[in-house]
Amino acid sequence: MPTVPQSLVENLLYKEARLLDSGCHDEWLSLWAADAVYWIPFDPESDPNRHATILYITRQQLEDRVFRLTSGNAVAFSQDPQPRLSRIISNIEVESMNGSEQLAAHSVFNLTHLRRGKQSTFAGRTEHVLTTIDGELRIASKKVVLVNRDEPIPNLSFFL
Repeated sequence: MPTVPQSLVENLLYKEARLLDSGCHDEWLSLWAADAVYWIPFDPESDPNRHATILYITRQQLEDRVFRLTSGNAVAFSQDPQPRLSRIISNIEVESMNGSEQLAAHSVFNLTHLRRGKQSTFAGRTEHVLTTIDGELRIASKKVVLVNRDEPIPNLSFFL
């Protein structure tokens, strides 16, 4: 992959956070590559094809979830009313992936979720694998490693 300024990677991660926090799910989907995967493991060193995960879905499954969240006639109870979200992204590090046309972007996050008077906090590390499609950075994969991944986790009806 050609050299990409760190500021462009940071802007993509900040934009992703803003779109998720403001409920702009369709625009958020436009940041993803067609063959992308989204993974929240129990064990960050595990193989998602062989071990249980909190979530492991493809781009098509992301589209299905967004449809359910935004269609109006298929709104899930878990999203009515919509939660209020606010996340902080920091400690962004970018590295090239040896022998690949992709970049890895490592970051940490802190997400506050408020719904029906209950506030929850989620924190963890994220690894984005980024690729360039038609001159634009796109998310090829996103791995979210939650700090509390081995504790009871409430229904994750929103995207981390």
